[in-house]
Amino acid sequence: MQRLVFSSKSERTVMLANPTQLTLDLGLQDAEAPQAQIQEITYQRRKQSTMPGHARQPLPESLPRQEIVIEPEDLPEGAVKVNEKITEKLCYKPGRLFVLKIVRPYYLIPSLQGATEGQQGGNASETSTSKSFLIATGPYDPFPKFNAHVSLLAYIFVSKFVDHLPFYRLANILKREGCAIAESTINDWFAAICRKLEPLYAELKAQILLQTYLQADESPMPVTDKDKPGSTHLGYM
Repeated sequence: MQRLVFSSKSERTVMLANPTQLTLDLGLQDAEAPQAQIQEITYQRRKQSTMPGHARQPLPESLPRQEIVIEPEDLPEGAVKVNEKITEKLCYKPGRLFVLKIVRPYYLIPSLQGATEGQQGGNASETSTSKSFLIATGPYDPFPKFNAHVSLLAYIFVSKFVDHLPFYRLANILKREGCAIAESTINDWFAAICRKLEPLYAELKAQILLQTYLQADESPMPVTDKDKPGSTHLGYM
């Protein structure tokens, strides 16, 4: 009986009243039910347009603006400007490559060195003159052997780990921008950045292991191992 009453039932199940079961009669069958009050409510609403909507959201004020002023042709002399019509369009300029040319001039600084020596037969003196060069110290470069700026290396890392772009796609993107970079070169840059970030990784790992409760993403993924070429093992994020 409990399964019949409380368990899940399909729409075909019909609960039939048992004629032998007693019913609780409180004498309310003959009482007059209160008449429901009917209230008429009217309202107005705007009719939905059948045309496709053109509700444009305002463009963020934080975005930089590049203003173009288009003056009418053959503007007569003495015309007075009374108003202007402004149209804003959201534009996009693809990331562009450029070369940062750092010039550090060499300066020749003459300096006097040596001592004055007295000579027999007179008071003549002899002074030896040497020359030295002065050049400004260049900006800090964590990868002096690379011809890639840190801005490009940061872009590669973001594309790899945030946008999930493999290196061959990234090489194609850079090629469309006018600079063909071999995929092996991007791999070398990537490995050098990883080695440079090892102290930060070690500190981050130490801070994480100090916590009392950790969660991990156990999404499986195949991992290649250089010690076992041609095979993969099951790894986790």
